[in-house]
Amino acid sequence: TSVEVYEVYSMDFENIPGEIYQSERQMVGFTNFDVVVSDPSLDVNEQTTKFYLPSTTVDYFTEVKPANKVGSEIVYGPYKKGSNPDRSTVTIIVEHPEPLLVIEKVVREVTVSSWNDIEVEEHYHIRNVGPTFKDGFSRVEYSRNPKAYIANDFSLVLPKEAHSLFFIDVLGNITTSNARFEHEKVTVEAVPRFPLVGGWQTHFTFGY
Repeated sequence: TSVEVYEVYSMDFENIPGEIYQSERQMVGFTNFDVVVSDPSLDVNEQTTKFYLPSTTVDYFTEVKPANKVGSEIVYGPYKKGSNPDRSTVTIIVEHPEPLLVIEKVVREVTVSSWNDIEVEEHYHIRNVGPTFKDGFSRVEYSRNPKAYIANDFSLVLPKEAHSLFFIDVLGNITTSNARFEHEKVTVEAVPRFPLVGGWQTHFTFGY
């Protein structure tokens, strides 16, 4: 019997290094992963482990032969029963071009009235856990070389009946958002007051 197991690791990365210059790439490490299953309750004749990475830029990966990298995929194995390698834990250091965002908290408040439409307010607390910048954030550098790992917008999908949209933070109304009223939904591209760089966090409220 052949069995395929898919696992998704979204926040198991370590920033390498923890501080970078704004012009540098954002590199993350995935460490101490065993590419060989050695559960005594399983009788495994042959096994292969594949990593699908967030980019093709890999600075380092542990070679447990046979191992092969093609594009953004690293394949370990196949390893046959009785011939498993002595050392099978690996480390991979790869560029992560997208923001490493953590939603710390979301609170949705719904007000139902017999006289008016249903009012919805969503309060967000979002943090970027990517590497911090050594020299701080520069808007000049950002306008010249905008890195994709700096979060500059958030996509929100609302019910198709949504109207009277608003977007605010602690300083007041934010006007930098764009709404598309489609047949089955309303899609909003919300742009926060400040880009969200590594180590920064933001609080905002979106309502309709």
